[in-house]
Amino acid sequence: MGLAENILKQTDGRERDVATAQLLKYQSELVPVNGWQKAKTLRNLSLLLNPKTIGRNIVGNGLFNTFDTGSKYLAAGIDNVASKFTGNRTRVNPQ
Repeated sequence: MGLAENILKQTDGRERDVATAQLLKYQSELVPVNGWQKAKTLRNLSLLLNPKTIGRNIVGNGLFNTFDTGSKYLAAGIDNVASKFTGNRTRVNPQ
């Protein structure tokens, strides 16, 4: 039985995670990685783990969530008015 079939027969849980890890390890061994690719990966990791980047992601996600929630409330209000004419609702306030 192949590695992919082993994943499909597993139920959710640790066994499936282990089978998936085995398949990913096998696939990574098929493709050789040269020094430039390793250097590029190291550079990308250092950029993503930079404290400034982490802070920007936290602030950006917080602002996006705030505006997204606000737009959903606005859409629900507009939909409430429109439902008086159409007879059906498509948006509700976020929970």
